[in-house]
Amino acid sequence: MKRINLKIILIIGIIFSILFVIFGFVRLASIQSYLGGYVFIFYGIIGAFIFGINVKKGYQDKKKIILFFVVCYFLIGISGFSLYVYTHTPHTDGIVPPAIYIRVIDNNENPVMNAECVADIETENFTTDNKPLENINIMKELECYGREKCDDKGYLGYYRLNITNQSYEPWNILFLHFWKPTNVIEGDFEIKIVCRTPTSVSYTIINQTNFPCSPIPLEGNYIAPSFVCSDSNDMKEERAYVLLNDEKFDEFDKKAVSFIIDNYQGKTILANIKLSVALDNCNYDEAYSCGVNPVGLIQDTKGYGDPYVFNEFMIADCERKLELINEFNIDLILSRFELDKCEFMTEIYNNQDFIYEVLK
Repeated sequence: MKRINLKIILIIGIIFSILFVIFGFVRLASIQSYLGGYVFIFYGIIGAFIFGINVKKGYQDKKKIILFFVVCYFLIGISGFSLYVYTHTPHTDGIVPPAIYIRVIDNNENPVMNAECVADIETENFTTDNKPLENINIMKELECYGREKCDDKGYLGYYRLNITNQSYEPWNILFLHFWKPTNVIEGDFEIKIVCRTPTSVSYTIINQTNFPCSPIPLEGNYIAPSFVCSDSNDMKEERAYVLLNDEKFDEFDKKAVSFIIDNYQGKTILANIKLSVALDNCNYDEAYSCGVNPVGLIQDTKGYGDPYVFNEFMIADCERKLELINEFNIDLILSRFELDKCEFMTEIYNNQDFIYEVLK
């Protein structure tokens, strides 16, 4: 092999390495996956460093070893990239969606709260007629991450259709952590939804070739098995992830988390998913690793948590708040914005983040 050919291959390796680094930074910037982003950045930097040294030194006497390394690097990198994209992409073609949300609004773009929605579901495994949709406040199943309390109105008018009992479970490959679906029902499907309001009737048809839906994301590598759907009829789409103010975990959050860990060992803390993860991030494999008990975790490999409690607490009245406090034995509430206080809550910390102690 000529010298120039080896050098070209090494330059291509450098380019691929740079692309891995860029992809890693894109993942970090989009707050899609911190671990995956760092892995790609590290992998790309190592590759660029090794390829760059070989381009400069021109080790022609070791070209077989270099070529072997280049091939292995490409194969591992492309395989890792493909696996990462596959596990982070919702696959809907030929797979029955476990749950979908549709939004019903009137001609003035206002959410309709009193619609009656039913669905006919036909799959290769089962058929269901006239299954009612549940009118919900979708905020209970999403997150409000920003420094300002989310506008309740943007979360109203949603109706949920539960179709299958699909869920996700951890999938660990060496030091990488992914999620894989369980109880998946595959094959052709058709879902007909009809919603009746006092003034109108609207409908939509969804199948494996007409699936105008957006996935509802949760935290980290987890892809929630739910979709917000739209159609060209009167049912309008409201992409759920636009409603999320998914700002980064900042220095004020770190100070609030440290304040709780340093002063309230053994206490049960209610917070959103991001803050709850930070409250249990001292050891990945150890339950309650920081000495406090966060409620708002996803049930991941540690096997506990309920990410929806904080959402419901945020929009609940005082009576319901107290019920949640008693149900989960909550001692403290940590929030990135000021909450409406009840007589059994007292503010003990205020520095961008707010901490409330429950009076018992």
